[in-house]
Amino acid sequence: MHEGCIGCNLCFSVCPQKCIDTSKIPAVIDQNRCLHCGRCVETCPKQVIKKRCSHESK
Repeated sequence: MHEGCIGCNLCFSVCPQKCIDTSKIPAVIDQNRCLHCGRCVETCPKQVIKKRCSHESK
């Protein structure tokens, strides 16, 4: 997650793992639980979430 997060919680609402902590801004994705499905990336109205491959180092 990058600067520009507005804390809208849309990413959390579409996350099948519910692994996004939106209690702080910017929201934080728990990469250990993330499926890298990209739903949060597609939903973010500010386009501040960057998709990464599941095989990238954590």
